[in-house]
Amino acid sequence: MDHCHSSGKVRGLLCVTCNTGLGKFQDSPKILRRALDYILNDGCMTFPDKVDD
Repeated sequence: MDHCHSSGKVRGLLCVTCNTGLGKFQDSPKILRRALDYILNDGCMTFPDKVDD
């Protein structure tokens, strides 16, 4: 279960991998956006149709 670390409010249900991944970004859209920019701009990313859990 995903929740806001500041308020404790439940945001929704995520798989363990996604929930842990989001937690590593400290609920910060800025940090998450920088990570996304890094991945998109390195020129080697392929996008699978399905993400494995």
